[in-house]
Amino acid sequence: MWIKSNEKMDNENLNVISDLQTFNECTDRVNNVLTLASAVSGDVTKMAQIASDLKREIALMDHQLEAFIVDKRCNLEKFKKVVPIIERQLDRVSDRMDIITIQLMNSNFGALDANSIKQRELLINMLTQQSENFNNMIVKLLSI
Repeated sequence: MWIKSNEKMDNENLNVISDLQTFNECTDRVNNVLTLASAVSGDVTKMAQIASDLKREIALMDHQLEAFIVDKRCNLEKFKKVVPIIERQLDRVSDRMDIITIQLMNSNFGALDANSIKQRELLINMLTQQSENFNNMIVKLLSI
């Protein structure tokens, strides 16, 4: 009996050791799960903060876009009002340039007296001035 008792004790000790190892393994698993849950919880918190920041940035961009659209609509309305005026002015400048060019082409290039040279110089200067006016108006038109 004594032998069986020792064997029983050894079996019981082995069972206890096995149970302790199983308990330790379960404890390690629970600890790992808790560590992962803690990490995931931290990541979820960070992700929630990032999502909140992203929503705020999107709202800000929406407001900026709306302000930009309103500003451009105002500019478009101004442009629509100014275009007919600028068109008439450009037509006038273009007509003056045509008249001056026709006068230059009709001038007698064979005559080299001081008067005809002075007249051509005056017409060329007028044409240059009208051309500069035309270019300035185009620049103003593009800057609206």
